[in-house]
Amino acid sequence: AREGGECDWGDEHGLVNLGQGFPDFSPPDFVRMAAVEALSMDCHQYTRPAGHPPLVKVLAERYSHHLGREILPMEEVAVTVGCSQALYVTMQCLVRAGDEVVLLEPFFDLYVGQIRMAGGTPRYVPLKATPGEKKGWALDVAALEEAMGPRTRVLVLNSPHNPTGKVFSEEEMAAVAAVVARYPQVTVVSDEVYKYTVHGGGEYEEGEAGAQASQQVVATTEMAAKMFDKLDVNKDGVLTKEEFTEATGEVVGVIGSPGEGVDHGAAAAGLAAGGIAPPRHVHFASLPGMFDRTLTLSSAGKTFSVTGWQVGWIVGPKHLVRDIHVALPFLQFCASTPIQQAMTGVLSKADQPYGGEPTYYDWLCAQYRRKAALLSKALKGAGLPVLASEGGYFLTVDVSGVAVPQKYLDETSDAISTVTHDWAFCRWLAIEHGILSIPVAPFYSADRRASGDCGSYVRFAFCKTDETLQKAAERLNKLGDVLRGVNVPAESAESVEMKKAVAEEAAVV
Repeated sequence: AREGGECDWGDEHGLVNLGQGFPDFSPPDFVRMAAVEALSMDCHQYTRPAGHPPLVKVLAERYSHHLGREILPMEEVAVTVGCSQALYVTMQCLVRAGDEVVLLEPFFDLYVGQIRMAGGTPRYVPLKATPGEKKGWALDVAALEEAMGPRTRVLVLNSPHNPTGKVFSEEEMAAVAAVVARYPQVTVVSDEVYKYTVHGGGEYEEGEAGAQASQQVVATTEMAAKMFDKLDVNKDGVLTKEEFTEATGEVVGVIGSPGEGVDHGAAAAGLAAGGIAPPRHVHFASLPGMFDRTLTLSSAGKTFSVTGWQVGWIVGPKHLVRDIHVALPFLQFCASTPIQQAMTGVLSKADQPYGGEPTYYDWLCAQYRRKAALLSKALKGAGLPVLASEGGYFLTVDVSGVAVPQKYLDETSDAISTVTHDWAFCRWLAIEHGILSIPVAPFYSADRRASGDCGSYVRFAFCKTDETLQKAAERLNKLGDVLRGVNVPAESAESVEMKKAVAEEAAVV
């Protein structure tokens, strides 16, 4: 996928591309018109390297609201060429040779390379795939504590999470904050590029129990404040297990504020029907005591379906952002001036009613909730267990029970050191069933892959048109027949030729 860039490799070969994580549809009209308007203005030359002044002012206003404190536009915001550059410059400024950076597995694959380029060493903490009817992913706080130490310099958080779609709850975030508080040298890098796509996966519980639980799901809590009250009175700055339990024992629900990843239309409807509304995005930097310890990274690409615009940003305390301001001109003098100007207008208009929803963000969440439900139904119909996805635009599927033809398991590839079961499944799915997907094994460390402890999961992207998803559903229905041993009609000559072309191209890749 990286070799081909974000072009639809699937279309060229008659495949349905649910692999690459970018939308195959155009951005909204108000986004495109903002670009047209920006190009008609006098903003075609270099702008301030740390960010176009009109844009950083808008970002500062928004994050002042998000984080519950005043953000200084010229000192606590930096604009970058996409979030990838934000990650790169952040690692370069924070990490030195011998430092350790803690990552939660599976992780966005760019992280490891950028850590090593800065001279750091990644330490891995695997998320737990939870069993049961509603499988999902859970944070192992004990494993996180074990990975932290005197050499830890950075902890990377990613919520909503790629590739799993997990949205870390406030309880989990508060637990992470309690661990971070014990290591004053640690800075948290919070990657929040999917923050406006918290959709809940399209599945809601109903009934009285659901109504009660909804106050936790769409809620902030008082846990973190209780933890840090404890830390204030403990001279050693460490919570005992008993104090941690006491601090986290009570949850108080408060409905989130607009533009914070909550679909308020669905929230209201869910509460009225006695159901659970979608979860709420939690900014880690908003937790008590964490602003001065956190750099928050995000971008426009995922939210507005403009991954090619490449505008990202960093928000944090000036003592951390200062070095980033110094470093940016050495990487690229500035992000595109007209695109930054366009984003200034886009961010303002996105808070207005759109598509019958209170804001564009509500509309976006509603769309992705519907698309997630459509793809999830098709995957489950094929007999593939889907793990819960609450945000982003990916679903992960457990394929450990699928009998992949042996020839795919016996293959070797220069692209991965160990050919895992999920890797073989993805090649089989593409070559014989016409659907592109991404194995999750490459999102784990090489040691985890070699040990076989990474399970067998596959990522499917649903940031696609309804036509694309419907075509995928049709092919997944046929896959289900194959997995169930149902008689399948003979292949057409066109299908045979497609498989041949895909197999030849895959052999080259």
